[in-house]
Amino acid sequence: MINKKAVIREAIATDRDSIILFFNEFNLPYLRDRSYWIWLNRLVTTDYSIVAIAEYEGKVIAHYAIVPLDINVLGFKYRGAQGVNAAVSEKHRDKVQIYKVSNFAYKIARKRGIDFMYAFPNKGYWEMQVKIEGCKLLSVINSYKIDSSIYEELPREITIDYFEDDEEDFFNLDKLVEYYNNFNKISLHKNLSYYINRYVNHPQNLYSCHFIKIADEIEGFIVLKKYTNPYSKEISGHLIDYVISDNISEKQLINITNKYFNQKNIANVIYWPSNNNFKEALKQFSFSLQFKSFPCIKFFNKELNSEVKDKIMNFKNWNMNMGDCDVF
Repeated sequence: MINKKAVIREAIATDRDSIILFFNEFNLPYLRDRSYWIWLNRLVTTDYSIVAIAEYEGKVIAHYAIVPLDINVLGFKYRGAQGVNAAVSEKHRDKVQIYKVSNFAYKIARKRGIDFMYAFPNKGYWEMQVKIEGCKLLSVINSYKIDSSIYEELPREITIDYFEDDEEDFFNLDKLVEYYNNFNKISLHKNLSYYINRYVNHPQNLYSCHFIKIADEIEGFIVLKKYTNPYSKEISGHLIDYVISDNISEKQLINITNKYFNQKNIANVIYWPSNNNFKEALKQFSFSLQFKSFPCIKFFNKELNSEVKDKIMNFKNWNMNMGDCDVF
């Protein structure tokens, strides 16, 4: 018997196809299929994702997911998460409110032992998250747009090579990440498994991964993306994620990225001010500020002391790359 009221509940694996049908209603510019669902909710997570849905007359009409991800906080690892894919069917906005679906997911996250989560709600939703859902606005972030023709020639010994999906490159990436991961900041806990599942094994092959070398010694790893705006159709390059040794500066990283996309005939590159050093490097280039993002924090663990919370709420402590919010 079909319930005539919207019912909010936790989704399970057998809800996969109903959720996919729901997202297909929105005519999204990126593919939501079975492989994507498995990738997001089972492969890039540290535990099964928490997926809350609202059903009406046997169909999914609203959705919110929390993806468990370990987060380093200044040398200590916490059980963190990212909130993603908040949506309500246009036809059924009178049947359910998104904050009720997300609050349902928050209760599960608390029971599952998640300490805190971050999310990147859109301009219309972040105010609701703060005012109604008890989230806290971490910062307002602008992205930077730089003409790809603006770059300085690098020393000849600095080169980039494609990351190969093989044992040797896995080993080389593991060494790099183990030694240079940014544990003294607040950031996602990224190991070899994370990078492979997040970028190399993305079901839609969206990313181009490369090693940065100096005289054939690996000194960095970068993840790049060619992005087509679904509305304006403008094509731009994105620096999605990176790990660099002390021998590569942030300015050199931007020069490397600009040159790469310029050689691909992509006119502009979009950058995310992932940390203070990188933001200062961006300011050395001619840029225009682009879209704003509104990262928010939701605390679940009531035993987190105020000192830890204050550190988390200081955006200067964070290292947050574009890939940490880009789940498409």
